[in-house]
Amino acid sequence: APPPASGGTFFSSNPARMLPAGSQQPRMLAGLPYVQDRDAILVAQRVHARKLVSQLNSTPMDQVEERVAMMKELFGDMDPASPPWIEHGFHIDFGCYTSIGSDVYMNSNCTILDCGRVRIGSRCLFATNVQLLGATHPVHYELRNGTKGPEMGAEVTIGDDCWLGSGALILGGVTIGKGCVVGAGSVVTKSIPPFSVVAGNPARVLRTLAEHATPEEIAAHTVPGLADVAP
Repeated sequence: APPPASGGTFFSSNPARMLPAGSQQPRMLAGLPYVQDRDAILVAQRVHARKLVSQLNSTPMDQVEERVAMMKELFGDMDPASPPWIEHGFHIDFGCYTSIGSDVYMNSNCTILDCGRVRIGSRCLFATNVQLLGATHPVHYELRNGTKGPEMGAEVTIGDDCWLGSGALILGGVTIGKGCVVGAGSVVTKSIPPFSVVAGNPARVLRTLAEHATPEEIAAHTVPGLADVAP
């Protein structure tokens, strides 16, 4: 279990400001308005995640066992036999609401806001500065009320075998189907069907891929002498 929240963070640790007993977590995960920094449970989870992420980002990449141990504690679910390879500069809100499949790579400075559940499939590739943004605020300024108003969570799902280009932004409520490619700098505001190539702001489908590569495509991408690289 995460440790109790401590002082010295952006998040409230003053018991006088806390909401009555009972976590706001069910409201957050259901996409309902909630107030995060008045809930001791959510504050503790987020502070705990900050500490783990700081350790992860400061641990050399070649200290694999140490990094895997940190990720096992950070994420809600992952494959310890094939853990994600996450470059430095990573950020995540909670971690415990994110699940990651096998053989996933995240390049530097990726961000996950998992105020809704985030699910990342197996064999996914994230380029630099990819952001999964499962958090939102009221549109009207009176409802936002600066840092005092409520916010809402939203789920993000990335299917197996997806490639997200550098700077891609995936908004809350979006599901990206299996085998998709998201172009660099794209802003994905709506769900994408499987085997789609999308790009733009907002992202739109440019083409649909076949479910299986052709023999010609396989031959063109085969590296001689490396049988395990071939599809």
